[in-house]
Amino acid sequence: MSFGKRRPRTTRAQLRPTHPIDINQGRLARQRARLVRLGVVAAAVVLTAVIVHGSGPPFTYRLGQRPNRDLLVNVEVFQRVDPAKTASEKQAAANRVAPILVNDPAPIRELAEGLADLIDAIAQAPSRENLPENLLLEWDLLDQDGFEELRTASDTPERRDELHRGITRAFEPVIRNGVLGPDVLPRAEDGRLSLQVRTVGPRPAPLHPVSRDDFLPERIKKADSQVAKQFLAAFTSSQVGARLFRLTADKLAGAATLTYDEPATVRAREAARDKIHEVLDTYRKGDVLVLQDQPILENQLALLRLEHETAAAHLTLAARLRRASSVVVLVAALFALIAYYVFRHEPKLAGDLRRIVVL
Repeated sequence: MSFGKRRPRTTRAQLRPTHPIDINQGRLARQRARLVRLGVVAAAVVLTAVIVHGSGPPFTYRLGQRPNRDLLVNVEVFQRVDPAKTASEKQAAANRVAPILVNDPAPIRELAEGLADLIDAIAQAPSRENLPENLLLEWDLLDQDGFEELRTASDTPERRDELHRGITRAFEPVIRNGVLGPDVLPRAEDGRLSLQVRTVGPRPAPLHPVSRDDFLPERIKKADSQVAKQFLAAFTSSQVGARLFRLTADKLAGAATLTYDEPATVRAREAARDKIHEVLDTYRKGDVLVLQDQPILENQLALLRLEHETAAAHLTLAARLRRASSVVVLVAALFALIAYYVFRHEPKLAGDLRRIVVL
C-alpha cells in the first residue's frame, strides 16, 4: 500500500477542445468523412446495379439444354431471315438470266454481198459456163437448172433490183440474231433454250432474246427451220427463195458470229440476285419453338435468342424503369447487409476510406 500523493485522473471533459471553433471543425471533418464513405458505397451500388441490369433480361437458354416445358413464342410476332430459302430464290433468279452473247454479223453481211454479186453475174452471163471461175468455185451448188431459174428472175433491171431487196430482207433476221459456232458456250450453258444477243456496231443494239432454232447451225440450215421460213418469206417467189436458201444454207450455218460475253452474263445474274429480297419466316405468339424434353439445337437457339431480343426491344419505358428500380433496391439491400456487418464487426475497416474504396 503506497502513501504517496495520488495523481488526479483527467476527466473526459478536459480532453475535449474547449474552443467552439475547434469543436465545429472536428464535427465537419467527421461529417465529410461519412459523406465520402457513403458516396463511395452509393457509387458502388449504382455501378453494380448497372452491371447486373445489363442490356435487359438475361438470356437463359443454352445449346443442348432440354427444357421441362414447351418453349413458345411470347411476343406478338417476329421474323427471321431464312438463309436457305433466300439463297434458293436468288439462284433461281440468276438461272432465269440467259447467257449474253455478242454478235458480229460481218461474215453474214459478206455472204449476203456475195450472193448479190452472184445474181449480178448471172444476169450478165449467157450461160453457166460463162460465169467467172471464182464464182463457180464459191457457189459450187449452183447447177444449170438453178442458173436458168435465177437468170429468169433477174432478166430485167427491175426484177434484179427486187431480187437484191429480197436478199437484204432475207438476211436481216440472221444478221440480227447471229449464228452460234462450235464450243462457244461453256458446258454449263450448252443446254440453254434461249440466249440474249447484242449486236456490235457504232450504236450497239440492246439485248434481245433468241431461241435455239434461230442460232444453232444444225437447225438453221434445215428447210423447215424458222430461219428458212423467214428467208423464203422475203422473196416474192418462194421458189426463187428456196433456191437461194439451198445455195446459202451451208455457208450460213458455218458463218459463226456469236461470242460468249462472260463478264456481262455474270453482272446480269448478280443484278438479278440483288433484286430478290430476303425470304422471311414469320413466327406468331403461341408458336412452338422447342418441344418439351427435346435438346435445343443451334437453329432453335438462334430462334430463341431472336425472340428474346424482340421481347426486350418491345419492353415499355415503365417496364424498364420497374426492372431497373428492382435491381437497384436488391443491390442496395445486399450492400446494406454488408455495411452492417462491417460496422459491427470490423470498425477499423469501416473507418478507413482507402480500404472501403479498394473493396
